[in-house]
Amino acid sequence: MEGTRFIQSIRLENILSFGPDMAELPLEPLNVLIGPNASGKSNLIEASSLLHAAPSDLQEPIRRGGGVRDWLWKGVPDVPAATVEGTFSGVNLPNVRIPALRYRLSFTCTSDRFTMVDEVVENEKPGSAEKAPESYYSYQQGSPVIKAVTPTGGNPAGIFEPPGS
Repeated sequence: MEGTRFIQSIRLENILSFGPDMAELPLEPLNVLIGPNASGKSNLIEASSLLHAAPSDLQEPIRRGGGVRDWLWKGVPDVPAATVEGTFSGVNLPNVRIPALRYRLSFTCTSDRFTMVDEVVENEKPGSAEKAPESYYSYQQGSPVIKAVTPTGGNPAGIFEPPGS
């Protein structure tokens, strides 16, 4: 199907009705969810609300959905870490090139409270000289780590060219 799609794919792990073996789900400009009752259609939509809320109030959809324990997959005896990952289209604007990005959020429950385990914003794919995607933001050991990206080669036009793009 042709058309513009902002979210290219979504992957869910240990969240709501999706267990640890969820494959990446490619998305198109228009997606229709069809399936029997209790097959995860509504849970996919709820999990995508986390991607929408991440820049502003991540806790809001979790509260609305019954609290963090209700978001965690119940198929294991231990409290799992839930992960939602989205891949987003790149943008080409005048003097600005933003590559396709991947956003990943992992969280769990500690004493009935939301605990962030991991959060990453990175290139969708490694650059030609890299073995891993370039990370712009990550949450490591309880602290945010931000990589500043500056225009390459002192380009006076200020073209944003992340390393490896």
